[in-house]
Amino acid sequence: MGHSFLKSAFTADYNDANTTFKLFIIKGADAKDCKEMLRQYVQLTGSVQEDLREARYTLPDPYHGDVALSWKGKYIWGVLNLEEENIRMRYLKLMEELLGIRDQF
Repeated sequence: MGHSFLKSAFTADYNDANTTFKLFIIKGADAKDCKEMLRQYVQLTGSVQEDLREARYTLPDPYHGDVALSWKGKYIWGVLNLEEENIRMRYLKLMEELLGIRDQF
């Protein structure tokens, strides 16, 4: 994803509603590792997040526009280059299911 602190991101291009976008999944060593990656990413975007917790976020990435992402346990997953919020949420939820995340947000 172009940021050295976001380790081992797997990305794939998708097309839905005549829009091309990327989905990504990052598998950290554990929840602490993911929290640190997210902390650095939040800092890069200039967003203010007092208490990072396992949740959904939309961050203004200077290179990718608004990035919708979720963090739970050792996984961070999200959507790049997709402006339509309803479609972003649909893909975030689908990836939750595919990752076997049971305690949804």
